[in-house]
Amino acid sequence: MEETSIMVAFSVMGLFNPNELTKSLLVTPTGYFRKGEKLNGTHFRKEDGWFLRTKLTASLDINNQLSELLSVLKSKKSELCKFKENNDVSYQFNTAIYIEQKQTPAIYLEADIINFANTIGAEFDFDLYVN
Repeated sequence: MEETSIMVAFSVMGLFNPNELTKSLLVTPTGYFRKGEKLNGTHFRKEDGWFLRTKLTASLDINNQLSELLSVLKSKKSELCKFKENNDVSYQFNTAIYIEQKQTPAIYLEADIINFANTIGAEFDFDLYVN
């Protein structure tokens, strides 16, 4: 039986050097890309990106995956704030929810996630995929 699954990514987008962010945070990203990189035949990246992503995991509560990212990022709050002050970047928590068998997950944000996101100026994005 298919189960509802969730994946969360912390994304940094803008005009910056992803390697500088990695050095500043001392965190190895799941991935990064550079402005101008070819996406496919005729499309190119319009900005730089750096992301840290959880695995797609069976879950009925988005806070499980958000907490996993927060455990890595919380101690990097001052570095993230300083990096944003010195670079043209935006921060976002992207949540992808794959709903199976009508198993809808809890979609709410715990106070520590909201407070952290507010401190670093991050936004939230939620994508729902219903099968």
